[in-house]
Amino acid sequence: MNKPNTGFATKEDSKDLQLGDLPENSIPLDQLRYVTTRFGDYEPNEMPQLPIGFLIPATDTEPERMTTSFTVRDSIDTGYYDKFLGQLEEQAGNNPSPTKIIATVSNFLAKAIDKIGDVPLKTLAQQRSSSEAKLFEDAWVADVTTMILGVRKQVAGVEIAIATKCPCERREDIRDNPEEGRPLHTLADLEIKAFQGITGSPLIEVVLPNGIKDSGDLIRHIYIEPLKLYQLGKLLDRKNSAPADIKLFYEMIAKIPESSTYGKIKGRPFCEDLYNQMGRKDRTALQNAIAKIQPGPQMSVGVDCYHCGTNFDFPLPWLRELRYLIYNSSEPIVTE
Repeated sequence: MNKPNTGFATKEDSKDLQLGDLPENSIPLDQLRYVTTRFGDYEPNEMPQLPIGFLIPATDTEPERMTTSFTVRDSIDTGYYDKFLGQLEEQAGNNPSPTKIIATVSNFLAKAIDKIGDVPLKTLAQQRSSSEAKLFEDAWVADVTTMILGVRKQVAGVEIAIATKCPCERREDIRDNPEEGRPLHTLADLEIKAFQGITGSPLIEVVLPNGIKDSGDLIRHIYIEPLKLYQLGKLLDRKNSAPADIKLFYEMIAKIPESSTYGKIKGRPFCEDLYNQMGRKDRTALQNAIAKIQPGPQMSVGVDCYHCGTNFDFPLPWLRELRYLIYNSSEPIVTE
């Protein structure tokens, strides 16, 4: 297909797709564009823009629209919020419950976020016939992690104390301590990658090199979406023993319109039968596409070991250790 360089597929672009519900506003993978900002470039009282954004439903006075801004409630550094995140400590063992972790993070954001765009959170939940917590369960992971950084910035600024071990053979302790000449690290240099020019919920078109043959159909076009928070919970579920990259196929493939079997399925249409019929080139193309469409902030801080000079990335603990990231990071954060 010869597509115009608009960033969106049109009805004319999809005329050769004859089965199922045809996406009319998808974005071809090769036309997807990003813009990158630095977390520290925002003003001290300014929240970062969301990488994807929330869809605000139409009202009697305004049409449906996307917004990438949010505001955090005042006075969220109180013990009430800190104690609420203490529920995550129950998940610190070897058998964490992904469902409980995602629910706790979602409920915390429902308490901490005041508005999405100019719409109060409670109003948005009512417009969507949803709960405030479910707004975040259904939110893109890229947006959730960006809001977490915004909350952390409001509570404790951008400096962060890190405690970890160097990955070298000696495994030396690394502990930020300004009094001993080891300054704190900063979140200011984190980069946030955002979609550019998105006006609706992103649906990305992937064209497979060879295609999947299924019940007489040749499936060349697959439509994928970025990962949502509740789907991340499914990926973390150890009861599902499938490899991580295959789990991503199940969660991120949204539409398969060329399939007479799976084209009109409500919910996620991908299944094991389709995976079993995929050739290597098609699997690789889809894996690369899934990796490419994951915007969001860089959730790690670069660290230089002051013992041996090794440089490595320290992952920010934003799920099970979210309480420490937001409220206790003036003290060293301990990680395995």
